[in-house]
Amino acid sequence: MKVNMGTKLQTLDGKPLIDQGKPVLLKDAIIAALLSTPQSDKLDAAEKVARYELALKCNVQESIDLTIEDVAKIKKLVGELHSILVVGQISHILEGKQ
Repeated sequence: MKVNMGTKLQTLDGKPLIDQGKPVLLKDAIIAALLSTPQSDKLDAAEKVARYELALKCNVQESIDLTIEDVAKIKKLVGELHSILVVGQISHILEGKQ
């Protein structure tokens, strides 16, 4: 599935979502989730490397191809880290609803 990592996330009013004075891009939210390690997670080295490599792949402002497995992993991790507003938008984007 093609996903544009440069997509700007928005408020419910359709205005750009801003963090530290800059618009939040899809890639920013995804990379933050991929690189976070909740205290309860006991990740082995292979999973850490897999998340790192997926974060590198997402660190562009253009469209990239994501596998079904990539999308599932991203949705799970985004859901654990971000607010409802961000999780909802990212889910819609990854499901092709937005």
